[in-house]
Amino acid sequence: MHLKNRIGRWELFLAFILPVAIALAVFMILGAYPFGDSTLLTLDMDSEYIDYYAQIHRFFRGEGSLLRSWNMGMGLDMLGLVAFYTASPFLLLVVLFPLEKITEAVLLMTLLKLGLAGLLFSSYTRYTFELKGHMNVAFSVAYSLLSYNLAYTSNLMWLDVVAFLPLVAMGAEKLLRENKCRLFFLSLIYIFITTYYISFMAGVFIFLYFTAVYFADSRYSHSFREYLAKLGRFVGSAFLAACCCAALLLPAFMNLRDGQEGMWELTITHKLTYTFTELMAKMTVGAYDSLTNSGSPNIFCTTLALLLVIVFFLSKAISGREKVIFGLFTLFMLVSFSYSALDLAWHAFEYPTWYPARYSFVFGFLLLHMGLRCVSHIEQISAKVLGVACGILLLILGLVALEQFEEVTWQQLVVTGLFALIYTILLFMAGRSGYNARVLAVFMLTVICCETYLNSFTIIDGISKQFGYTEYQSYTEYRQQYEPVVKKLQQQDQGLYRMELTKLRSANGGMGLGYRGISHYSTTTDQRLNRLLHLLGYDIGTINEVRFNTATPVTNSLLGIKYILSETPLENHYTLLDYDGQTYVYENPAVFPMAFFANEDVVGISLEGYDAFVAQNYLLSSLLGEEYDDIFTPLEVSDIKAANLQKIEAEDFTQMEKLSLLDGAKLRFIVENPQRKPAYGLIKVYKNKYFKAADTFINNREAGPYFSYRHDGVLTLGSEENINLTFNVNSDRLRYQSADFYCMDTELLAQAAKQANESAMELSYFDDRTLRGTLSAPDDGIITTTIPFDNGWRVKVDGKEIPTEAVAEVFLGVPVTQGEHTVEMVYTPAGWNTGLFLSFLGISTAVCIWVFSRRQKQK
Repeated sequence: MHLKNRIGRWELFLAFILPVAIALAVFMILGAYPFGDSTLLTLDMDSEYIDYYAQIHRFFRGEGSLLRSWNMGMGLDMLGLVAFYTASPFLLLVVLFPLEKITEAVLLMTLLKLGLAGLLFSSYTRYTFELKGHMNVAFSVAYSLLSYNLAYTSNLMWLDVVAFLPLVAMGAEKLLRENKCRLFFLSLIYIFITTYYISFMAGVFIFLYFTAVYFADSRYSHSFREYLAKLGRFVGSAFLAACCCAALLLPAFMNLRDGQEGMWELTITHKLTYTFTELMAKMTVGAYDSLTNSGSPNIFCTTLALLLVIVFFLSKAISGREKVIFGLFTLFMLVSFSYSALDLAWHAFEYPTWYPARYSFVFGFLLLHMGLRCVSHIEQISAKVLGVACGILLLILGLVALEQFEEVTWQQLVVTGLFALIYTILLFMAGRSGYNARVLAVFMLTVICCETYLNSFTIIDGISKQFGYTEYQSYTEYRQQYEPVVKKLQQQDQGLYRMELTKLRSANGGMGLGYRGISHYSTTTDQRLNRLLHLLGYDIGTINEVRFNTATPVTNSLLGIKYILSETPLENHYTLLDYDGQTYVYENPAVFPMAFFANEDVVGISLEGYDAFVAQNYLLSSLLGEEYDDIFTPLEVSDIKAANLQKIEAEDFTQMEKLSLLDGAKLRFIVENPQRKPAYGLIKVYKNKYFKAADTFINNREAGPYFSYRHDGVLTLGSEENINLTFNVNSDRLRYQSADFYCMDTELLAQAAKQANESAMELSYFDDRTLRGTLSAPDDGIITTTIPFDNGWRVKVDGKEIPTEAVAEVFLGVPVTQGEHTVEMVYTPAGWNTGLFLSFLGISTAVCIWVFSRRQKQK
C-alpha cells in the first residue's frame, strides 16, 4: 500500500512538472525574462492585468481598498474588477514579489496554473477511469497544454477554471456514483470566486457532462426519476456554492451591468461561421491564426485524442448508447462554435471582443474524456478499427490540405499525420500481449510531450509575431522614470486631486503607478462615463476605455487634474514646476476642487449632440453661470486644401479618397486665429470606428498620429494668428464626421476655477471609500463632484441621509440648502451588504449540512 501511494504521488508530480517544464522551455527559447529580454506581457496582460496586479500589490501593502479605488479612472468600483480579473489565490504570488519584479510573478503564476491543470486532470483520470501510470500522465500533459491554455495566457484568470474543471468533473462523478456532494460543492466555490465569467461556461458544460455520463454509463439505471434525484443534488450544490460566493458575485454582476450596457442587444445570424474542415484545421499541430475576431476557436488538444474519438465511434467495445449520447454531445459543441445563437449563449449573451470561443477548453476536455473511455477498453479494440480510424483521420487531414487554409502549412499537416501513425502503432501494441506495457506507456508519454511542445511553441511564436511581447527593459524603464516622480508629488501635496501622464504605457497607468487619474480600461467600466469623456474631447479606444488628453484644459481643470507629467514640453495653459532630465512636471493653474457648490439646473442636462467645445461651454455654464458660456469661441476655417484627394460628401460624413494610391496625399485646414488665443481643434472620426491613420503637422511641427485608434481627441493648435493643420494621409481614404476649431479664453477659465474653489467642500478626511468635510452653500443648489455616479454612495448632510443625483448624467451630486453643512460620503458597492448576508446564509447552511451528515454517519 505504501508503494502504491508512492507511485501515485510520482504520477501526480509528473503530471504537474512536465507541463511546467515544457511551457518553461517554450518561454525560455522565446526569450522570456530572466532567460531573455522579453516578458509575458501582451494584449490584455499588458494593457490590463499587470496594472491591476500592481494595484492589488499596494492593497496588501496597506494602500487603498478592494471595494473602490481612486486610481481606477476617476474613482470606480474596485470589487467588480477584482471579481472579474484578480480573485485567484495565485495572486498572492504578486504580493510576495517586489513590485519591480511583478513580470516574474506573472511567469511563475502562468507555469503553476498550467501545472495545476495537469495535476488535477491526473486525479480526475485516476478516479473516473482508474487509469494509472504513464498513460495517466500523458493525458494530463495533453490537457494542461491545450491550445486554448497557451493562446489565452494573456487572460491569466481564465486558467484557474481550466485547471479546476477536472476537479469539478470529478465532483460530479462522485455525486453520481456515491451521492457525495462535498468535492463538487467546494470546487464550484473555487471557480465561482476566481472568475465567474468563465465559470459560467464550465457550469454549462458540467451540467451537460453530468447528464451525458448518467445516461451513457452502464453503471447507472438510466431511470429518469433517479436522474432527477441526482440532478436535485447537483443543482442544490451549485446554488449553495453560488450563495457562499454572493458577497463577491452579486456586487460584481451589478457592476458588470453598467460596464456592458448593450449586452442584451443581440443580433442572431443563422449562417454557420465555420465549416467542418475549418474546425478540423485548428485540430492540427501548431494551428494558429489570430486572437482577434478574425480568428477561429483554439481547440487542439492532441492528435491522440482525435484518433481515439474516431475509434470511439467505430469500436464494438463502446456501447451504442454511449456513441449516440457522446456523439450528440460532440456535435452540439461543434455546432456551438459555428452557430451564433449557441456561441452567444456560451458567452452569457455578450459579444466577445477578440478571443473567440472562450469556452473551447471544455471541448478539449470532452475529447480527452472520450479518448479515455476508449483506452479503458484498449484490449478489445481490433487492429482493423485502429487502421480504419487512422485512415479516416488522414483523409480529414487531406481534405484540410485541399482547402489551403493560411493558418495550416503542409508541414503541419505532415507532422500531424506522422503523429497519427505513431499513436496508431502504439495503441495497437498497447492492446496486445507480448509488449512491455510500461515501456509503451513511457514512449506514449514521450511522444505526447514532443507534440505538445511543438504545438505550444508554434502558438506562442505566432502570438509574438502578430502582437509582440513587451520587453522587460521597456516595462521596467517606464516604471523607473515615472514612479519616483509620482511618489515625490504625492509626498509634497497630500490633498485630493488627480494627475495624469501624456505618455501612457496603457490606459490603466493610475493603477500601475499608483496615482489618481482619469484614464482607464476594463470590461467593468461604466460606459456612460466613458461616453461623456469622449464627448468632451478625450481619446478613446473602445467604449470601455478612455485616455487622458492635454488638449482639453477646461475639462482637465474641471476634473481636478492638478499635475501633468510629460516627456516633452507642453505649450499652452500649464505651468512648469520641475524637470529631472527625463520628465517635465506641470501644474494646472486653473484646477477645480473635487467637490464644490453649483447650480441645481446642471442635474438634468445632457451633452449628447454637441461638439466637444460647445459641450464644455454648456457644462461649465450650467455649473457656475451663463457668463462661462463663451470660454470656447469658434474660429474660422479660411481654406481646406486637398492634395491627391477627392472629396466625397455623404449625408452624415465627409470622405477624402486618394486619387492615386501610389502617391502621397495631404489634407490641410487653414485656420484663422486673429486674437492669438490658445487654439484647439477636433476632427471627429465617423462613428468612432472608421480609423485611418494620418501623420499630423501643426505649422510644420510634427504632432503625432491622428484619425487612428486611440488618437481621435482634441488637438492643441498653438496661439499663432494663422494655423496650418496638415494631415499626411497614409491610407486610401479618410472619413470624418465634422471638423471643429475654437480658441479658449484663459482668463475666463481662471475665473471659473476661482469661483469653484471659493465654494469648495473643505475636506477634513478622505480615503478610497470616504469623504468628510464642510461646505457653505450661498443658495439652494447642489454639491457637484467629479466622482462618477454610483448607487453605492451613501451621503449624509448634517447627519441626515440625502438621496444623490446624477450631474450631467454621470457625476455624483448632492442637493443642499443655503447655509453651512457638514457632509459625509461613504461608498459601499451596490449589492455588497445583501451579498454578505447571502454568503453568511450559504456558509452556515453548508456547515449545518456537513455537521448533520457527520452525525448521521456516526450513528
